[in-house]
Parts: sequence; C-alpha cells; structure tokens
Amino acid sequence: VARNFQLVRERIVDAFLASLPDLPAPDDPDLTAIVLSSMPVFFVARADHPLMGRQDLRFQDIAGYPTLGLNGGAYPLVEKALGAIGLGNDPMRMQRYRRDLWEGRAETELTIGYGTPLSLEICGGDLVRLPLELPFRSGEALVVRREVATHPELLALSLIHISEPTRPY
Repeated sequence: VARNFQLVRERIVDAFLASLPDLPAPDDPDLTAIVLSSMPVFFVARADHPLMGRQDLRFQDIAGYPTLGLNGGAYPLVEKALGAIGLGNDPMRMQRYRRDLWEGRAETELTIGYGTPLSLEICGGDLVRLPLELPFRSGEALVVRREVATHPELLALSLIHISEPTRPY
C-alpha cells in the first residue's frame, strides 16, 4: 500500500485502485480516495466449527482458534484493526491458542478466515459466516492526487451507472 501511494504521490501513475480500509488519511495533503464500494467484513469457518451456531460471539472467542494471517506490512490499517481486537500476527498470540478447545481436530479444520458478502458467494459453500463482524469494512477506492479529484473527466466516472448496458470497445 505504501509503495502504491508513493507512485501516485510522485506522479508515476495517475491513480491506484486500493482496498478498504487501507486508504490515505483523510487529512493527507497530497492524496484522496474516492470510495467505489464498501461492504462488511465478517469471520468465516467450516460448517462443523465449534463456534458455529453461537450467537454471542466475542473477539476473545475467535482468538482461541487459529486465524488467517496477513503478510506483515501489506495492509497496515487492517493489521492495526486486527491487533486492536487481539488478532494480530504476533508470535505471542500464536502461543496463546486455546488448544484445549479443539483437541483432536486438525488446525486446518478450525482455522477462522475473513469474508465479505462477495467472497462468501464465490467460496463454493465450504465456509459459513460466523455472527460477528470485524471493526472495518472492505471494498475498493480510487486513490488520486487531491488536485485532480475534482477534474471533470474524473467526476464523469461517477456518472456511469451499472445498469447501463456494456458497450464493446
């Protein structure tokens, strides 16, 4: 993310299609983001996961099981949000798994992942949504230099409607 922001900042590229929530800060003097889509992020697991069916889930319950990790530094705001709820990638958390909660089952059977309405649709039914959302949203945004955010050609993009028929180019 940082490198892509640098490329826009230095005018090497005109825009960058970024993933939420990793956008430039709202008060960034050079860059701004035009949000194109936004959706909730929730936890997903196999249908036979021990947490399935629980309606009172808390982040502490999730922390007792292995969760998918992120490449360090790839999505800094996502990493920060996960760390704030006790799901960071730090080695200490890995040592605090509650193995007694899942004795006799393989770690791969019990790993908890992250999903969105779109990703859940394409996973083929192997994963089921747990009733707990993460404290950030997923989606896409166009990151541009602040001075071009009001350019007529860029503003014209917002006038395109999905309901219009696709035209071959």
